Amino acid sequence: MNPAKRNRTAPRVLIVDEMLRDNRGHVGNLVRSLAEHLVARGQMVEVWGNRAAPADLLPAPIQLRRMFARTWWDAIFRPGAGGRMTGVLGQNIRLLAALARGGALLKPPGLAIAASSSIYHLLAWRVWLALVPRRCCLVLVLLQQPWLVETDAAGRLRLRGAARIYRRVFRLFRRVVESGRCRLVAETELHAQLLSRLGSVEFVAVRFPRPIEILRLSGQRPVRAPGAPLRFGFVGRSSVDKGFGVFLEAVERRSAATDIRYVVQWDPDPDSPPEWNARVIALARAKPGLVELVGVDLSPEDYANLIASLDGMVLPYRAADYVGRVSSVAADALCAGVPMVCTAGTGIEEAMRRWGAGVTCRDQDPTSLCAALGRLAGEHAVLSARAREHALLARQAHSCEYFFSKVAPAGWK
Repeated sequence: MNPAKRNRTAPRVLIVDEMLRDNRGHVGNLVRSLAEHLVARGQMVEVWGNRAAPADLLPAPIQLRRMFARTWWDAIFRPGAGGRMTGVLGQNIRLLAALARGGALLKPPGLAIAASSSIYHLLAWRVWLALVPRRCCLVLVLLQQPWLVETDAAGRLRLRGAARIYRRVFRLFRRVVESGRCRLVAETELHAQLLSRLGSVEFVAVRFPRPIEILRLSGQRPVRAPGAPLRFGFVGRSSVDKGFGVFLEAVERRSAATDIRYVVQWDPDPDSPPEWNARVIALARAKPGLVELVGVDLSPEDYANLIASLDGMVLPYRAADYVGRVSSVAADALCAGVPMVCTAGTGIEEAMRRWGAGVTCRDQDPTSLCAALGRLAGEHAVLSARAREHALLARQAHSCEYFFSKVAPAGWK
């Protein structure tokens, strides 16, 4: 290709996530939000994902380039004839080759944005920085995994032993971080502090941007007729780590109460107990109007409207999985000014106290969740007003403008 022509069409920003599958999850929303923000500002953007991602994952004119036929997950857990380690190394050699090719295509000053928690991916990105021109920079978002942190006997948070394998990997980034070519990003302050201490390298704490449909919400609550029941939602994947079993038991215990109706986005996890399906259907049939089931294949606009229509969000997530961690549903509720019930001791509680309002329940305790639901209903007028007051700050903290103001490397403007 003619170099001048290639320079005009080459992307300035490359967003890569090999595990990108849809635009519903935390990472899918992050990728879509960043890509739309950059395109709206005239940047040439390419998004690289895997072949499992649907072609219409991203709105035009954002391009999705498929990287591999198989993901690293398939390589580890479904290895071919080459064996497990051969599969892993082969996939990551291909990843590195793809990244090097993408870096060569970037129009300087170029920027790559990646979200991962895989050691293999981190190493590949460090090699990428050594291969591409010095005017290309990297924003590396480290996705938090539940096994990174734990609570000790004294109730203090600390890194698990398994996390220490990252120490040497993070130290490889020290020079490029100090030079301004790379920013290492964590979603919460606690996560950033622990990782900075672990690797002796700076991590920037910044919330992941939310979709524009969420950020456009005004924070106004629906108008209910006097005496009408409130609508509380359980939105997202119906899984054990999200506390769906605890939620289901609490709803069954409170089924005689008339102050709350429940909106459930029924999305059963393959590993969830099979009896949950029968219990949900039984509740919907036995108490007409108590439970409203909604689908999972919602457009971004319909999803935002669903969040805005709720009077409360129920987030009884398992504390072991959400220490220093926030879910996308919780962030969306904060931005929409929806008060919530959440598990005490989680990153969701920290975010709620900073940008929202609500009550907490004990971890994996249906009785405590029942009481918390009653408290949220009883104090709803006060808590809803407080959540609306904080919604603007929440939307600012979860905007792309704020994200880039915190993480854009010095060499990229």
